[in-house]
Amino acid sequence: DPDIERETTKTFDERERAALKESLFQRLTDHVQTLWRQDGTPRFVMLDQCFRSHPIHVDLVNRHFYQDTHGTLRAGREASDFTHNWPQWRDAEGGAAAVAWCHIPASKGREHRVGTSYVREAEAQTIAAEVDTLLAHDSDVSIGVISFYAAQAQLIRERLAQKGWMRAIQAEVGESSPVAYEAVWADGPSQGKPMPRLRVGSIDAFQGLEFDVVFLSVTRCNARNAEQAHQWHRRFGHLLSKHRLCVALSRQKQLLVCVGDEEMVAAEPGPSALPSLAEIARRARNKES
Repeated sequence: DPDIERETTKTFDERERAALKESLFQRLTDHVQTLWRQDGTPRFVMLDQCFRSHPIHVDLVNRHFYQDTHGTLRAGREASDFTHNWPQWRDAEGGAAAVAWCHIPASKGREHRVGTSYVREAEAQTIAAEVDTLLAHDSDVSIGVISFYAAQAQLIRERLAQKGWMRAIQAEVGESSPVAYEAVWADGPSQGKPMPRLRVGSIDAFQGLEFDVVFLSVTRCNARNAEQAHQWHRRFGHLLSKHRLCVALSRQKQLLVCVGDEEMVAAEPGPSALPSLAEIARRARNKES
């Protein structure tokens, strides 16, 4: 029966989409918690202290990603353990900022689609300039540059290569095989040698990693109608992936810098769709950290 076949196919697609949105770790956690409730036998211990990151970062991740489903995540170290002397990133009192937002307005250029991905040139140029400035000031700092979009990550690598901080190690051999890059020292006695403390990539490549500073390229910048929740994806895309956003906002030890159009998250539906990014924008605007 064609009607039954269509209904069966539709149901399968919906279940598949729901399953793809849930990580394997989350599925395993839910399963063992169900078994725990059934027989009262504990099967795992949830670590509830974070010693890697600034207390502001831990609190942010706890409130937006942990406490409703995983219990409370607490900071294991004081803010004074994460101070820095990078002059361009200070709070309202002149102390070391923990979060910042580098505002790139829509007037600087909106997002641009590349195949199934997105890029935003103005953000790539800004990140390359900020990384260049930071490394010139502190050669020991480790930096992670994260994007939700592979094409944007590749564009950032290209702009960093223009600054001398990356070099091509494999030529493009087809549309599915972009140029591969590695981080290198741009100047000084180690010029041209590999520099593992700088890494650029999409979020999936950053699971389990940590850096002194993380630059997050927001990438999305558009004026698409998204008044209703079911329309949010057309405006925000991969930013709505809660698991990936949690990873993106928890890789830094001392400083998180979001680079993008602040109005995308500061004005509705931004605060409703992306409350964690909206809070970072507000904190940065008020220099609260």
